[in-house]
Amino acid sequence: MNMKHLLSACLLSIVAFNASARMSAEQYEQARTHVIEALKGGDYAALDAELNGLQLRLDQSAADEQAVWDAFSPFEDLIPEPADAEALLRAWVERYPRSYAAHTALGMHYLHLARKARGTQYAQNTSVTRMDAMYGWMGPARKELSLSLSLSQRPLLSYFTLMAAASYAGPRKEVEANFRAGIALAPGSPNLRSAYMDRLKPRWGGSYDLMQAFADDSAPFIENPSDVAAMRAQIPTDQGAVEAVAGHYEAAEALYTSALDLSDQAQLHCQRAWVRMERQDWAGTVEDLTRARAAEGSGYECVTAVAKFANRRTDYPDMLDLLDAFIGFNPRAPELYGRRGWILHQNGRRLDALKDFLRAADLGDTYGQTMAGKYLFLGDSDVPKDRDRGLALLRAAAEQGDRNAQLSVVQALEMLGRKDEAEAAKTYYAAKESQRAEAQAAQDAPLAAAVGGNYYVKLSAAGAALVTVLVGIAAARRRKPKPQGGNGES
Repeated sequence: MNMKHLLSACLLSIVAFNASARMSAEQYEQARTHVIEALKGGDYAALDAELNGLQLRLDQSAADEQAVWDAFSPFEDLIPEPADAEALLRAWVERYPRSYAAHTALGMHYLHLARKARGTQYAQNTSVTRMDAMYGWMGPARKELSLSLSLSQRPLLSYFTLMAAASYAGPRKEVEANFRAGIALAPGSPNLRSAYMDRLKPRWGGSYDLMQAFADDSAPFIENPSDVAAMRAQIPTDQGAVEAVAGHYEAAEALYTSALDLSDQAQLHCQRAWVRMERQDWAGTVEDLTRARAAEGSGYECVTAVAKFANRRTDYPDMLDLLDAFIGFNPRAPELYGRRGWILHQNGRRLDALKDFLRAADLGDTYGQTMAGKYLFLGDSDVPKDRDRGLALLRAAAEQGDRNAQLSVVQALEMLGRKDEAEAAKTYYAAKESQRAEAQAAQDAPLAAAVGGNYYVKLSAAGAALVTVLVGIAAARRRKPKPQGGNGES
């Protein structure tokens, strides 16, 4: 992932519901496990009473806002576990049709499905198919959240989530209306004010002057000074992101430093670590990631920065320890398992590497599926051979467009003597690649479009045997870094 893609993903995710920054990583995982166990066990009565009890306290006193945010945060994070989350949440709504908690939880889940369907690219780089899928989930999300508004006296979380939905797929006046309705019920809500501050950024038609004025106006209403500081930090953070996208890394680093002077947040350290990597300031990168680690850095910014560092500097002596720590904070981040798996593979710890690749595969990651598939298909003295499972994993990655996996599927079928299937797979993947290239060409992506329909034939002719692929190289999207930490991109 390059700098522009990283920052576009970060910028698009700001308005999304955040797994609460007030909870430790351990507390959040406990809360998520508790929610999943209750849903899977059909214990809707206890879950309903617990969450509606918290909401009732918020109805009585706006001071309990963060407790509600913390308790509901797992509902935005039920992918890919459990796989039947929508059905479980709908069953809860059917059991308690007048439950604020049930409708809000389902609405939050639908919004997350919409965001996942859309992806993290800017709108002009997002396919029509993805946008249609997003709108398909947005309708149910808005319906559930709108229903919840009449089921509580202070449905602040519902207004917040509706603001997020409107930010993705709705006119600005919808964001404004939901903010005004929510803030009238709780003038000091830091979550509503922070979300609205985001919508005042220049890219949404606002300005930094408007952001500064809003932060100044909000300060008297917000009880915690650190919440005000975090709002003010949004200005240099956004300016830093804009400079970074433009490739002005020195200016971006200075702006992130200014943001950190206002609000010492793990995610800001991770964003600064990213631009420091672009400048090959490895000591500064380690400093930022160490600070983020101390603050239990979680979230997209930290996952991506740590994965990037692990790719660029496999020679860093404490890399496995660093990855262990951030996996502890982000146990559903396949990128981190993939990076750790590759380092373990290089160190000859093949069984441990396979465990990480399988975990990444379980989380839907194509790199994990590809590497685990190769391991299992071949097997060795450390890894038991399971060709059926290995081929199934390779096919799963190939179906998602992983070119390394596509080549491996063909090679695996040839090794099994299934020549006709291998030729059919070769033709099928070439057609899929051609379709993908045409779609990218329509979005002005000439590099992807230039691949052409005979890509697979060319790759097969130049490709090494499956054993060589496994032992000698990383997957195409996880290129092996230069030993001195050069300029490779992930």
